[in-house]
Amino acid sequence: MLSQSNKDLILLKPDEYPIESLTDKELKLILELKEKLVEVHTESIKVYRDDGHMLWRFLKAASLNVEEAAKMYVETVRWRRESFVEELFNVPAPYIKELGDAIYPEHYLGTSDKSGLPFYLIRVREQNYSQANKRLSVEHIRQYHVMRLEEKERNLREITLNTGQWQDEIIQIFDLKGINPFSVKEFANWFKATVDIDANYYPVLYHKILMVNTPLIFKSSLPSLLGIIAKNWIDRRVLHILGSTSKAEYKQLLLHHSFGGGGENTPLTKAYGGKKEDIPLSVFDWKAFDIRIEKESQQKFKRMTQELDIKNGFKFTKNTRVVRGMLLEWGYKSRRKPVLFTCRPETDEEASARMKSMIARSAGCLSNHLAPMLGSTPSSSSSSSTGREEGGETRGGTQNAASSEGGGGGGGLACLP
Repeated sequence: MLSQSNKDLILLKPDEYPIESLTDKELKLILELKEKLVEVHTESIKVYRDDGHMLWRFLKAASLNVEEAAKMYVETVRWRRESFVEELFNVPAPYIKELGDAIYPEHYLGTSDKSGLPFYLIRVREQNYSQANKRLSVEHIRQYHVMRLEEKERNLREITLNTGQWQDEIIQIFDLKGINPFSVKEFANWFKATVDIDANYYPVLYHKILMVNTPLIFKSSLPSLLGIIAKNWIDRRVLHILGSTSKAEYKQLLLHHSFGGGGENTPLTKAYGGKKEDIPLSVFDWKAFDIRIEKESQQKFKRMTQELDIKNGFKFTKNTRVVRGMLLEWGYKSRRKPVLFTCRPETDEEASARMKSMIARSAGCLSNHLAPMLGSTPSSSSSSSTGREEGGETRGGTQNAASSEGGGGGGGLACLP
């Protein structure tokens, strides 16, 4: 059942919110883009937003080139369909959201009282890159990033609904305080792994990106580390790499009237020039998380195996390492059910018999090798197997692990404990 807020979001009509501060020429470009999409890419606009606000975002990303904007729009629709973006947001993969929130904490600060733009804060010293490397693949990181972007898009619609003013852009703050030569590379790798999604499929989402408290030694090298998209954003004055938040450069940019960061009800905390109390650094208990996940996984696996046991009529086997000197015993419960193994240590008599058998085989191989050199006929040697399996007819038997491995060491075989 949808909440009233979600129902209102679904019924939200973008065309009822005028696009402000656009010239007649820019409005004409929006109409041209929409006509082109209707004429050539009708299927695409049926599954994605085709309102003037969204089309204007694509036009700005394409430098007001209608052809390029149309290509970007169609490519975005294709990517969303093939990446299952809607399904990913509504039914995320298990633990991806929780892990992402723990590894890459992000804080929503609120909206500016001047421009209505929402502010988001990421503090690099809260990012846990070592856990990310152990627990998440690059694909998982990208999936989590898409979920986070979808949340921001939906939050923009809620802001529009609550304020009556259409919002399509956000302000992102990255606090680089405490960054070091190791973590700056990890941060850059994470940034480059996800920034193409921002640039290509969520065009002009960022009104401004501020990287503040950047150490002086990294200010000149950071653009190169962040990649070509970051350099492009710097050229377009979307991305700003700044020093301390107490510097005049930061305050002038933040409090500029077109930025909307100032005012009595600024959402910023004291650390960033606002009046709100600072947000404590997040702490995550990884040990407790692992214990909980292990218990939940065991319960899920138990339920799954019980269902399969009922369906198939047999119990799962466990993988056990078989070492030299361990005997295997097997037998069929019936012709339709798989072979079942048990393992036991060999007795002294069985060990002696195994050694004699190995010596006899070695002697036979040696005589066969030397016979051509001596000009004699090799003697035939025979070997026996302690267990035999003939299709579905075998009812039982034993075989030594070492002989079954050709005299080798251990081998992984499915054995019932």
